[in-house]
Amino acid sequence: DPFETAMRAIIGQQVSVSGAATVGGRIVAALGDDLRIADDALSKVFPDPAAVADAEADLFAMPRRRSGTMRRVAGAVAAGELVLDEASDPGVVRSDLFAVTGIGPWTADYVVMRGLGHPDVLLRTDLGVVRSAERLGVDLADAARWSPWSSYAVHHLWAAESLQRKEAS
Repeated sequence: DPFETAMRAIIGQQVSVSGAATVGGRIVAALGDDLRIADDALSKVFPDPAAVADAEADLFAMPRRRSGTMRRVAGAVAAGELVLDEASDPGVVRSDLFAVTGIGPWTADYVVMRGLGHPDVLLRTDLGVVRSAERLGVDLADAARWSPWSSYAVHHLWAAESLQRKEAS
């Protein structure tokens, strides 16, 4: 879901993956609607934009600036000012996300890549991508040759970085 992807991208700014999962889980537990299937492991769905936009700041276990960004994005989506839909034009979504205070290039590009499924987004500043590229001797300045499939290269670089960490431990 593009909205959930945007929220999780904001939650995950400058925190570990496990820390982001914990914070996201708390938000889902507090604001998410009940999931109506017989599965003890899954009981809630990610909250809708209006619920996130209207949530009290104290609910978010993160810096107020980041929670403010979450609520601004959620409010824009709830009001129809920001359309996060798989059919949306990626350039428009990226531009509209930039218009929200607290959204930078990485977050906007991540949402376009993961939320909209755009195949040609290169997260040049992503730490995992940079580390993996350096380790593999890949020059990101020459990445234009990966177009129109740059997103796939990002996923491969992330996977290579993950394997490297597992081998090192």
